[in-house]
Amino acid sequence: MARRKKKKGPRPPQAGVAPADACDDGPEACPRCERPVDDDADGRECPACGAAHHAACWEPGCAACAARPAATTIVAAPPPPATGPVTETVTEATTVAVADPAPEVVGTPVPASPPAPPERPPETGAWGGLQRWVAGLREEFATPGAAAFLLAIVAVAAYANCFNVPFLFDDAPVITRNRLLWQWETWPDLVRWNPTRALTNLTFLANFKLAGTSAIQPYGDTWTYHVVSLALHVVNALLLFKLVRDLLLARAAQGGREVPRGLEHWAALLAAVVWVAHPANTMAVTYIAQRYALLAATAFLGTLVLYVRLRARVEREGGLDVGRDWPAMLGLAAAGLCCFATKENAFVIPGAVVLVEALFFRARYLLPMLGVGAAFGAVGVGIRLYQVGGDMEAFLPARSPASDRWQYATTQVVVTLRYLHLWFMPHDLCVEQSFPFEWATKGRDMAVAALGHGLILALAGLLLARGLRFVPFAVAWYYLTNLVESSIIPILDPMVDHRMYLPTAMLAPALAVSLARAWPWLVRRLPRAREAAPLACMGLVVLMVVGTLVRNAAWASSTGIWEDTIRKRPDCARAYSSLGMEHLYAGEWLQAIQPIETALHLGAYHVEGWNNLGKAYLELEQWEKAAHALERGIQVDKVAPSPSTPLCWNNLGLVFFNVALRHTDPAKRRESLELAASRLAEAVRLDPGYEMAWINLGNARFQLMNLSEGEQRRLHAEGCVAALGQAERVALRRGGALSVTAYRYRSLAMAEMGRALDAFPFALDLAELYGATTPQVLEDLGRLAVAAAEQHRADAAAGDAGPAAAAPAAPPEALGKALTAAATGLDGLLAREPGRVSARALRAKVALCAGDRAKAVALLREGLDAAEAGSADAAALEAELRRVGE
Repeated sequence: MARRKKKKGPRPPQAGVAPADACDDGPEACPRCERPVDDDADGRECPACGAAHHAACWEPGCAACAARPAATTIVAAPPPPATGPVTETVTEATTVAVADPAPEVVGTPVPASPPAPPERPPETGAWGGLQRWVAGLREEFATPGAAAFLLAIVAVAAYANCFNVPFLFDDAPVITRNRLLWQWETWPDLVRWNPTRALTNLTFLANFKLAGTSAIQPYGDTWTYHVVSLALHVVNALLLFKLVRDLLLARAAQGGREVPRGLEHWAALLAAVVWVAHPANTMAVTYIAQRYALLAATAFLGTLVLYVRLRARVEREGGLDVGRDWPAMLGLAAAGLCCFATKENAFVIPGAVVLVEALFFRARYLLPMLGVGAAFGAVGVGIRLYQVGGDMEAFLPARSPASDRWQYATTQVVVTLRYLHLWFMPHDLCVEQSFPFEWATKGRDMAVAALGHGLILALAGLLLARGLRFVPFAVAWYYLTNLVESSIIPILDPMVDHRMYLPTAMLAPALAVSLARAWPWLVRRLPRAREAAPLACMGLVVLMVVGTLVRNAAWASSTGIWEDTIRKRPDCARAYSSLGMEHLYAGEWLQAIQPIETALHLGAYHVEGWNNLGKAYLELEQWEKAAHALERGIQVDKVAPSPSTPLCWNNLGLVFFNVALRHTDPAKRRESLELAASRLAEAVRLDPGYEMAWINLGNARFQLMNLSEGEQRRLHAEGCVAALGQAERVALRRGGALSVTAYRYRSLAMAEMGRALDAFPFALDLAELYGATTPQVLEDLGRLAVAAAEQHRADAAAGDAGPAAAAPAAPPEALGKALTAAATGLDGLLAREPGRVSARALRAKVALCAGDRAKAVALLREGLDAAEAGSADAAALEAELRRVGE
């Protein structure tokens, strides 16, 4: 609809609006987007206040008259009386006759004229309904609270299928096999173990204990871990929304304009919704161990949100008031310090604060912020130096097990550009990117990547020169947050998807801000974009939600995630090895061999792979192949050291232990057991907290004790008690206990050391708990009681030189109670299993030790009568009867 150009002369003042300057000789600025309205086809005049708007910016109740009551109009003082005839002034809304005015009171309310209809008449039908629906959505989500609700809903929808994802890969050393999570009391050790990630590890400790996670397989449900991860992701999205919104408002308050007025909220909301649903974040959110990345982002974003809000208040109120602002300053300092206890990539928070100050607050406090940033950086350096014990080589390592500084740094030139590719086209997400350190076309690829980085930086510089700050800030954010993991500090893996989480957080806001800047132009050229663009954004978010659900489906199975990796990276040795390991966890020994052997073909210097292959052959009882694989893993450790080497020594000890049990020749059995004990001793030397290796060593010593005599028997008994005692201490730290067999072996070994009465209470407790299901523990009571009686008799004989020394000494009170308890337990066992020859023979020995020879003979004769003539049981009972008769 065409409108008449505004005249340059004075015009009647409007209600609540100061009169225009009589010498206004330039085009009027649109009060919504602040751009000049100088084209008849481009603008329209508000019927309420007379301000010129772009057609795309006009809405009923414009920015200039929003405070005006809807039902009344305040009439200003009338112009001077006209002396000529009556004239008419034509406007878009009404035709008003102007004549000699009558006196009236200034400010008298009069009924308001109805607002003029929009230039574009309301749509009818489906499109009209869509217009009303979109308008309703704009009204519904126009507040921060509604925005937070929307972010939570989108996040839950995107990660609805992640709650059953099991523990995978690094979850083992971080959580399931981390002995520092077994007890609450170990939290100081947990902090000292890795101070740069102490806060995150403390959350794992709380999660481990409150969820009741087991320290041995099966570990239990994982849904509580995923609830925490998803909650952190939602919090991060909300912090991102608030940070972007506050930065845009702060920029506007400083006289800049990144987006048209009124679109700050919507640009921030679109950015946060896109980021919370983006499939590129699945590894950080779904992978339990990567709570490190989530919590680092929480501390990082939270620090910046607090800083921007504090600085904005300082700007509004004209300066910093320590007496008023100290709570905000204290919270800001606490949030900043948290960045140094979550993950190392958050250490660059001082640089981010300086960027915000320089770009969005005209650098008024730049020098103080540089000083504070330097102080915080010194704190981070101090924490890291404490962690590595002051070793500068460990603080800034020259190489990792896979590369040196130069190889790693040159690789990151390409990797940081590939992260951008994955974010914009997330079709190739993978647990193991298997990015090489050296390849044939590395020089050419580096040159192309450097050109790409140059274009990105040039674009940021061009926008900065034109007075725009947000997109240059996003570019600086990306490179700054990649600084720790993509620089000269060599890390084992050159490229991992979860490292994108924090660096790409500003990519969606940069795109949303760019779209918001183009919004007036877009709706001017395409009026229906007001409804179509929100629909397109919703479609994009739905597409990302679906993509995230599909990506999470690959994580749902411990083998499925590695099969997905192998499909995408068929040359990734670790993916094959990890797939084989998951088959081992499931007890699928035969299925584990092929992927593990493939992994070792691709990368032979892999201790974990050789251990897993040896474990598979061990379970399949192929002893020679198992021993060869495990010995190869021990040799590889000398070239590529690995924390998995104790596993190789333990499994090699088990190979010799199982071979020993299958020997019928006592000499060969003893030889194999000696080899097993030496390998197991090496395993516990390398890892003193290796519970299973201690148990296996105790078992080997117990078997050697049974094959030995004299002093050797006593030494092996001592070794068995020491090994199983250490295993029990490790088990208690995880809140568990040893197996019944381990406790039985320790009690019997203590009896061989002359400490039968000391071991009896433990055996009695076992009998009360497991006597009904494990008859051996009841027999152990008899063995211990007999051993105690024999020890007592030997001690009495050693202290008496007279001929009475051959007669049994009267048993003390403790020994009498032990004999009575053993007799009661064995009587109950014989009542259930009267044909159990070993229990009957032990019961006879107990009766004999108690001085009741008649009872012993009667028990043996009853058993002999029930046994089959000529059987082994009958022969054993006859031999025992002869011994008792003697």
